[in-house]
Amino acid sequence: MSTIDLHWKGRLREIANTGQHTGAEIGEDDPGNYLETDSADEGYLVVGFTEYLNFPIDNGDLPSAMVEEGWLTDTALTLARDAISEILTERSGLPADVIETLSVDHLTGDYPGIAVEVTTPIDDPRTVEEVFGAVMNRFWAALTNMTDPGTFNYPYLWSRVA
Repeated sequence: MSTIDLHWKGRLREIANTGQHTGAEIGEDDPGNYLETDSADEGYLVVGFTEYLNFPIDNGDLPSAMVEEGWLTDTALTLARDAISEILTERSGLPADVIETLSVDHLTGDYPGIAVEVTTPIDDPRTVEEVFGAVMNRFWAALTNMTDPGTFNYPYLWSRVA
């Protein structure tokens, strides 16, 4: 049983400083979803989503001027951040104070992609289960939908960026 499962009915503070939890560890289908708890001493948890760029590049969804050696240019990264913020605001149902914490940056490592993150306060009075429903699951669902061009009736991120 994971740390998250053990504290499902408890407060967020109970999962503070327990490391980074992958999607598989927290019951999410997408392995690119993660929860980083080591920022708890700074007052928040990081909710993250990984988007690898091989599909939108191979599919021709990103113009070559927006990509350098498989990575987004700085301009394209800024456009992606703005588009993600707009779509989250329009569609996710996330609280505005969570969306305001949005960060989009290049992944570290060998595989071109972006890390999309928001934060949620560690002292949230709701249970882990309630915060998962109100913040984490909404964030992950919105990112999954916007990065899949086949999601019916949902804006495709890379169309907005291009």
